[in-house]
Amino acid sequence: MKGARFTRPRFHTLASALLLILMLVGSTLGADNAATRVAFLQIHVDSSGVRLESAKVVKGAFKQPRGESNRSGILYEVVLDDGSVLTSGIVADPLIKRFEYEDPDQPSRLRSKVVALDEAVFTVRIPYNDAVDQVVFSRVALSTDVSRKQVVRRLGAIRLDDLHGDK
Repeated sequence: MKGARFTRPRFHTLASALLLILMLVGSTLGADNAATRVAFLQIHVDSSGVRLESAKVVKGAFKQPRGESNRSGILYEVVLDDGSVLTSGIVADPLIKRFEYEDPDQPSRLRSKVVALDEAVFTVRIPYNDAVDQVVFSRVALSTDVSRKQVVRRLGAIRLDDLHGDK
């Protein structure tokens, strides 16, 4: 046998099988993408805790936040119906604003000032599906002693029952 040759019926069978496989794989990937949703939550925070200002669920992909274990700020944990944590992340504390400005007395030198606010609104982006039950918020700060351990204080939880109708 000098070279393998496909006969027309065999070639058409292989081509049809390959086309069918590609269509099945494509429809499966499309179904996964259609089912992927992201929720944008606008959160109000003040001295009494957190509350949901508004929420919007959209189709889209969620990118996992980068490692943020040594930061201070607002920690959020997306909790499922079974109590497990789907994902978590830390956002900069919206109640603390840092401003930098040029020193009027020394024009080439930057000065900074930290301002504490009484209340603020911030947005978090989370993966969303019908198994998501709530988002738990905590304030994470680094201790002032030499150990620099994280000190965590719970701010509250927001149940997402009302969002399950938004598909």
